[in-house]
Amino acid sequence: MLEKYSHYFFDLDGVLIDTVDYYARTFRQMAINLGANSVPDYDYFRKNIGLQIEELLCPIVPKNRHPEILPMFCEVNTEFHDVSSFQEVEGATELLKKLKFIGKKIAIITSKTKIGVDLVLNHFAWKDLIDFSVTADDVNIFKPDPEGVLKTIKHFKIFTSNCVFIGDSEHDALAAKNANIDFLGVLTGCSSEKDWEELQVKFISSIKSL
Repeated sequence: MLEKYSHYFFDLDGVLIDTVDYYARTFRQMAINLGANSVPDYDYFRKNIGLQIEELLCPIVPKNRHPEILPMFCEVNTEFHDVSSFQEVEGATELLKKLKFIGKKIAIITSKTKIGVDLVLNHFAWKDLIDFSVTADDVNIFKPDPEGVLKTIKHFKIFTSNCVFIGDSEHDALAAKNANIDFLGVLTGCSSEKDWEELQVKFISSIKSL
């Protein structure tokens, strides 16, 4: 598998770091605090991690509370304060070092902010292992739009056949499909075996299986 591609693109949350439960709880509590009349269950938030925060909450929160969404997220979001509670997905550091050692290029494509990504990369000592990253601050439209993936392909000046995107959500899979590149799902984040099978997507248990 590692020899098939020259470039490996990764989502961050749920793929390299184990933060999905944290964000699902955070988003659900925000919906409650912002006065949502009908608060979706935990699975709704878990499956939609990766959407822009306003896109996730505006449909369920009263319109007059919409301006409060982003400031509240910045206030409660751990990534702006302390990432020490975050854990890497088992095997993440080992895989990144191995890819680097055999000459592969590595990119992060995420809906996290640049500040959040920098904090994570510094915390796990991954900064020197990542060749390029696309964050929420670098795109106009979030996944499943392919903008971030296409920006990464353009940066490396490669053919679509040279790369694979590894993600944990339907949004990741559709972004890869819309950019016409290969995709590989994992089970360490938003999606289950059933989810991937329904989408007819190739998947592995985790990046440790690569």
